[in-house]
Amino acid sequence: MPWSLLLGLVPRKVWLWLIGLTLALFLLQIILFASAITTLIGFQKSHSSDDVQSVDVVDGTAQVSAAVEQYRPLFEEYAAQYGVSDYVELLMAKTMQESGGKLDDVMQASGAKRFSISAFCTK
Repeated sequence: MPWSLLLGLVPRKVWLWLIGLTLALFLLQIILFASAITTLIGFQKSHSSDDVQSVDVVDGTAQVSAAVEQYRPLFEEYAAQYGVSDYVELLMAKTMQESGGKLDDVMQASGAKRFSISAFCTK
């Protein structure tokens, strides 16, 4: 009897809103729980040791082409002049990366919009 009395006092539209809100909150809770589980599983997979790939380090020296290696004395001279002698290998590796091992244009000046290599050539 009390249920029928309660159903009679509360309008049908309010009951439908309450049921809908309850279902929406329940579905939201399920979605959040599923996303939390998925995130944890993804986190564990990304930190597993099976996926780790490493680069071999060869005695702390840069693996550069012969074209870059021929300028080692120049790198060492200017690195000493500017107090960065500890970074000669890093500088050579960066030069290798930027030039692709071909020293046609290490500083990529020919790609500059305002000044190109041809701007400095005099005839």
